[in-house]
Amino acid sequence: MPVRPIARMASSRSAEIRCVDPAQVQFVWPLVRDRIAKVLADHPCDTTIDATEADLLKGLQLLWVARDGFEVVGAATTAIIKTPSRKLCAVMVGFGAGHNLVPRFFAMIERYARAERCSNLRLSGRKGWQRMLKDFRQPWIVLDKELR
Repeated sequence: MPVRPIARMASSRSAEIRCVDPAQVQFVWPLVRDRIAKVLADHPCDTTIDATEADLLKGLQLLWVARDGFEVVGAATTAIIKTPSRKLCAVMVGFGAGHNLVPRFFAMIERYARAERCSNLRLSGRKGWQRMLKDFRQPWIVLDKELR
């Protein structure tokens, strides 16, 4: 089932974050594909750039992009995952530094996850994420936030 984006965006003095309409992903994806591919290549994970691209183009993942003027300064993808006991929003992959991007990305993604009635917001990744996302906990190597 394709996921739906939210129309809201966040902006600051220098960077604007948007959830890309799934119908427009094919136009935006080339701007971030190589950088997301590098993240996937540099860090152990269970997916590939081709699988990520296919999910985005099918609407199974959403693409979130931060730009400063015409320069893309960050991006992330999310997916809604349904299990027998819960529905959660998972941050699948991302990049970006500066512009106070991490807290802003996660605030927007959390609003989206709540609107989709997800019980949790989850990501796995390098340990450094835990220092920036203080209200997440780390069971094993996964960060998880209850949205109740």
